[in-house]
Amino acid sequence: MKKWTFSLLAVLTACTLLLSGCSSEKEVFIEGTPVSEAAKEQAAAKADETSGTSSAIAAASSVEVEEISAAAASSVAEEPAACSEAEPAKMPAVESSKKVLLAVSFGTSYNATRNITIGGIENALREAFPEYEVRRAFTATSVIQTLEERDGILVDDVKTAIEKCADEGVQELVILPTQLTGGYDYQFIQETAEGYAEAFDRLSVAGPLLGDENDLAAVAEALAAKTAEYDDGSTAIVFVGEGSEARANTVYGELQEALTFLGHENCYIGTLSAEPSLEDVLEACKDKGYTRVILEDLMVVAGDHAYTEMAGGGPDTWETAFRNAGYDVTCIMDGLGQIYDIQRIYVRHAAAAGGMDIPSWAAE
Repeated sequence: MKKWTFSLLAVLTACTLLLSGCSSEKEVFIEGTPVSEAAKEQAAAKADETSGTSSAIAAASSVEVEEISAAAASSVAEEPAACSEAEPAKMPAVESSKKVLLAVSFGTSYNATRNITIGGIENALREAFPEYEVRRAFTATSVIQTLEERDGILVDDVKTAIEKCADEGVQELVILPTQLTGGYDYQFIQETAEGYAEAFDRLSVAGPLLGDENDLAAVAEALAAKTAEYDDGSTAIVFVGEGSEARANTVYGELQEALTFLGHENCYIGTLSAEPSLEDVLEACKDKGYTRVILEDLMVVAGDHAYTEMAGGGPDTWETAFRNAGYDVTCIMDGLGQIYDIQRIYVRHAAAAGGMDIPSWAAE
């Protein structure tokens, strides 16, 4: 009888512990919102999107990024010496951590700028959050393949990077997309992360660079500050982004409004594949008395798009169009990722997503 009583108590205790373990909650946040709510919001947004299906997102995330051509290279100024070093064959091995900060970028196969743009953001994250291991992932499969086949550089895609963290027992995973807008590439990252909601004690995804009004104002001030030396009353400063067919493309127009509202009326925003278009910017600059135009890319990386579509002597480039309109044109080939004030914004986004303290040097 005593033995039976003891066994019954053991069974009851085990069941209690099992039920207790099953009831533990995991924290999953997408831009600070529980995944279930974020999924509903995203689904509602996609219902209005004519091409926002998962297949379209996946296709957008693997857009080919070709290497800069010899013709394009000869038509622009030579890169500074600091940009010329290629990355080592492999990323350095880092001891597995229970806290990981995964920086996800579209990626680039253009070695000269990757270290100072994407690498610049990642280094800022390491300095800001030394308790986190900072890892890298790209969304563009063509870039990943090119780097491996051509240079022996191994970079994970988003799914592989998250699965590695889960397999290694990472408890807290903060994902920082470096994308400017909440377009297809950003949505792809969100959807992939949501599929691993139960694999971590805490999983969070930060918002895009131009996520809200505060971001727009901060980026506008960062752009104006970087180009302040050209603000002489006769120079138009044009920032050229890639653009997207997604609804999120409207943030480029909002960034223009922020620049104008903050008094930077000689600064203009344009996009290569959407609106504001080249024609829109040319019309905006018309009859303003400008004699010179500064073209600077509005992308994380100054890569193929910047060298072959914005700059260069080709018939369809922005540089050629502005020269034909009578302006003296200078192209600045700097990616957003190498701008200190932009790096600080990314640090704040990571802190907001992961609930970390913002270091004093990155505070607003």
